[in-house]
Amino acid sequence: ALSDADLLFLSVRRRALNNGDMSVVKKFINAGKPVIGIRTSSHAFSLRGKAPPKGYKLWEEFDQQVFGGNYTNHYGNEYLAIANVCEIDHPILKGVTAKSFDTGGSLYKVMPLKDTTTVLLNGNAPKVNASQPLAWINKNKFGGYSFYTSLGHSKDFKNPQFQRILNNAVDWLLNGLIKKNDTQRNKPLKKKSIHESVDGALSPEKSHSLIKTTDGIEVDLVLSEPYITQPLHLSFDYKERQRVGLGYDIHKIQKIDRYNEIKLGGIRIKSKVKVISHSDGDVILHAITDSILGALSLRDIGTYFPNNKINKNRNSKDFLDFALTKLKNKNFKINNIDVMIVSEIPKINPYYEKMIKSLIQILQIDKNQITIKATTNEKSGLIGKSEFIACWSNISIY
Repeated sequence: ALSDADLLFLSVRRRALNNGDMSVVKKFINAGKPVIGIRTSSHAFSLRGKAPPKGYKLWEEFDQQVFGGNYTNHYGNEYLAIANVCEIDHPILKGVTAKSFDTGGSLYKVMPLKDTTTVLLNGNAPKVNASQPLAWINKNKFGGYSFYTSLGHSKDFKNPQFQRILNNAVDWLLNGLIKKNDTQRNKPLKKKSIHESVDGALSPEKSHSLIKTTDGIEVDLVLSEPYITQPLHLSFDYKERQRVGLGYDIHKIQKIDRYNEIKLGGIRIKSKVKVISHSDGDVILHAITDSILGALSLRDIGTYFPNNKINKNRNSKDFLDFALTKLKNKNFKINNIDVMIVSEIPKINPYYEKMIKSLIQILQIDKNQITIKATTNEKSGLIGKSEFIACWSNISIY
């Protein structure tokens, strides 16, 4: 949805983006559209000299080219910065009443800044006698404007001064940079709201006062949209297409008196069991496949791959590739996957890292977008008697 966005707000640290996502980000910025970055976004797309995974890209010069900064390190978490508001007349500082205020994070080393920057906040760490800029605007080489601040610690968001600066920065980038030719042509300009409102919407408190209940029933809580602090990864597109899917698979297993290779998560595991299955019996790949199909409102895996001669002993990766193609064709991406395996044998923990590595390669996602958990059935039921192995997969796509 970035192509339809008015502004890019970044709060990210040392991430490599897949080739497609990086192209979208660069296209947005190359078009001269506005960017806001807080805290670690100065080193958003840098991996400290490490090479990115295959199919992923970095942007090492992002700080210099977009923000006009020069982040190299910080003075240490024990040296918190004190912010000092510059004596400059700028809309971003409108309503900021304090001349200085405490911050929640360490002082970043960002000097020297580009000549195209204008500093709005300076910072100092008295314990190390250090001073550095804390916030500035920049007209970047692509023709667009950006606002960056090394503030952005969770404690900073509780500070009204920081809240005011961020709100003003968004408003200035969206509404304060009106092109002169638009004004000269008397072109009507609609001001963009930075806090979207819904006509007729009530606050939780107002809603609570209007709810009537019968005797003996009391309303305890009325929910509103949540305030999310420091999300790891959260994505909604303009069509509100955040969707989830559930997948489940179970296979009969048979104990044998010799070691045998079975497939789980796309890797081969040596175990004294044999999986009874029409295909190769990879319950993890089967469950993930069904969860993707479910999130796309499609039929189950058996509909597309029935138990016939063609699919006898078939590689389960074929099933998952099929689902991933459907995902791509419908313009969805994976947000995160949560896998749960239930089995007495084999033990999953020794193979966890190999499974994760295999799955992120197959799915083309980052390690922090998937987890595998394993549990037993405490010797109860057919799974507890080591007669079956089962797997659940929950997926979120956007």
